[in-house]
Amino acid sequence: MATLLVAVRYDDPKVFGRLVRLARGGSGSHTEVAVPQGDGLFWCVSSAQMDGGVRPKTMPLPASKWRLYQTDVPAERAHDYLRRRDREGYGWWRLVRFLLPMF
Repeated sequence: MATLLVAVRYDDPKVFGRLVRLARGGSGSHTEVAVPQGDGLFWCVSSAQMDGGVRPKTMPLPASKWRLYQTDVPAERAHDYLRRRDREGYGWWRLVRFLLPMF
């Protein structure tokens, strides 16, 4: 049974990525849950502002941009999450709630 990877995008040069890193005080700016597909591609699920919210996406996760962490979580959990949340808008309110304690 396949298990999920957590993929963390680091040192993203885009403005939004820089703002997230500044607010969090680290180098990570975006997280995906990922399932290896072979040939260096991963089936990923996350909520991304630039993609309009929750979405699946197949993409490479090169080591120069992403850190991958193994989990014991079955890959089916990503499919379950996507079935419940697919096309849900980006979580702006959750982002604001995350940032509020900092001020």
